[in-house]
Amino acid sequence: MLFFLPEDLKKIVNLLLQRFVLSKNLNTATTLQKLLCLDINNPKIHKPIEDIDLGFSADKEVQPLHVSKKITDRQIFDLRMDCKKFLIKVTIKLLEKSPLWYSIVRNLYCLDPRNMTDKMTYLNKMNHILNSMIEAKHVDENVCDEILMEFNDYLDNVALKHLDFSKFSPKNSRVDEFFYETMNTSKYRIRGSETAVIPEQEEKKPNF
Repeated sequence: MLFFLPEDLKKIVNLLLQRFVLSKNLNTATTLQKLLCLDINNPKIHKPIEDIDLGFSADKEVQPLHVSKKITDRQIFDLRMDCKKFLIKVTIKLLEKSPLWYSIVRNLYCLDPRNMTDKMTYLNKMNHILNSMIEAKHVDENVCDEILMEFNDYLDNVALKHLDFSKFSPKNSRVDEFFYETMNTSKYRIRGSETAVIPEQEEKKPNF
């Protein structure tokens, strides 16, 4: 599902970057936008060659050969340098083709149930999504206030009050079924300690 794509891609890119980028520089890329703007080719943010991560299996093979002097320090240096060049090219290619460059893709992250407890952040993301949809002429600007109001109500009275959201697993559940259930059943409409009973026939399906 597209809602989970930004976080999944971010994890993949971070795993690649962790192998050759200094932690202090990688830690500054706290958002997807900052991650995309990271100058991967800049050697100033790269780890020293001896710290380039070859991977568990490669290290396991290399170390005994080095100890037994079957390979030289120079060969190990060249191997790590080649590994760094490869990691840089793979990461750049992944980012070049990545849908993360599109604002609407980055902001669809707000519809990942696991992250909907951060209300202000995700209201802002929903705002960006609506702007993108207005530009593409998929949404009328006149209905945006109502959509934001309904999304805000959904966050306040459903997402922020149920552990089902933070425990949601894309591997075990369908997100469309999850949203259908939480938007259309009265058991999720809790205010304080009381359950507001909403008759099935009177419920209104949200616009977002």
